[in-house]
Amino acid sequence: MKKEYLLILGAGGHGQVVRELAMSLGQFEKIEFLDDNSEKAIGKCEDYLKFRNEFSCAHAAFGNNVFRMQWFEKLRQAGFHLPVLIHETAWVSPSATIKEGTVVLPKAVVNTNAVVEENCIVNCAAVVDHDVKLETSVHIGPGAVVKAPCVIETCRKVEAGEVIFP
Repeated sequence: MKKEYLLILGAGGHGQVVRELAMSLGQFEKIEFLDDNSEKAIGKCEDYLKFRNEFSCAHAAFGNNVFRMQWFEKLRQAGFHLPVLIHETAWVSPSATIKEGTVVLPKAVVNTNAVVEENCIVNCAAVVDHDVKLETSVHIGPGAVVKAPCVIETCRKVEAGEVIFP
C-alpha cells in the first residue's frame, strides 16, 4: 500500500493531537504543518495551494469550529483528500457513518447507527450514543456524552464532561 503525504493546517494543540494520531496510523509517509504563527510549519495557511501537488491529503486542525469548517471547504475545493482519522483504541460501530475530515480520538465511542458528518472532532473518551447525529464541524469534548437520539447542530461544541440528552 502506497503511503500518502498529509498536510495539517494548524500547528496548535489540536494540530499536534491530529499529527500524533496520523503518525500512529502508519498510513502517511510525510506529515507537515501550515500555520501562520508556528516555527513547526513549512508555510502559512494561505500557502495551501502551493502544496497541492506534493500533498494528496490535508486536514484542517483548528479548535474553532467555524474557522475549521471554512478551511475544510477550501481544502475540499482545492481537491485534497480529507481522510477520516480514527485512533486504534476508539470503538466505531460497523453501522455508524463517519464522514470525511473527521477525527475520532482515543477511547471514544461512536455507537450503532450514529452519523458523524464532515469535519467533526470526537475527542478522547467521548461517547456518541446509538442513533445520534452530529452535523458538520461539531466538536464533542473529552469525556462528553451525547445520548440517543440527539442531533447536535452544525458548529456546536459540546464541552468536556457535558451530557446531552433528549
